[in-house]
Amino acid sequence: MTRITASRLRELFFYDPQDGSWTRLIATGYRKRHKSGPVEGYKDKLGRIHIRADRKLYLSSRLAWLYQTGDWPKLFVDHKDGNPSNNRWNNLREATHTQNMRNRKPQRNVCGYKGVFRKNRTFRAKITVNYRPIYLGRYKTAEEAALAYNEASKKYHGEFGRQN
Repeated sequence: MTRITASRLRELFFYDPQDGSWTRLIATGYRKRHKSGPVEGYKDKLGRIHIRADRKLYLSSRLAWLYQTGDWPKLFVDHKDGNPSNNRWNNLREATHTQNMRNRKPQRNVCGYKGVFRKNRTFRAKITVNYRPIYLGRYKTAEEAALAYNEASKKYHGEFGRQN
């Protein structure tokens, strides 16, 4: 089964770029099970929204890219605010896998800041660039270490870096 085309997508759905919502224009599926009207989609455990079109599930963000540009994204579709269910057009951008991972939310951390960890009685900041760790120094407080991480994130990761 081939992927849906932009013209077929526009026949089936209307995408509102202002709020990222989808509306089904015609009823489809077995016994017209997919009624016309607002589309909720299926939310996975990561918070991403999937929409069924022509008997196949697609990520809503990738469909939005196809709808707006007429082409499938060549890479990943990144959500600028880190919220995978916010599919407003101004929140989406194409990114490499590395750029997409730089923008992810921090994993569970005792200090509460991305790139900051405690060792002995000091807080240390570390950032990873091209799969290599760069140690940013020792600090008396977690907040000072977080500020050092933020500066390094701006320098090394640019617009894709997530700040504390």
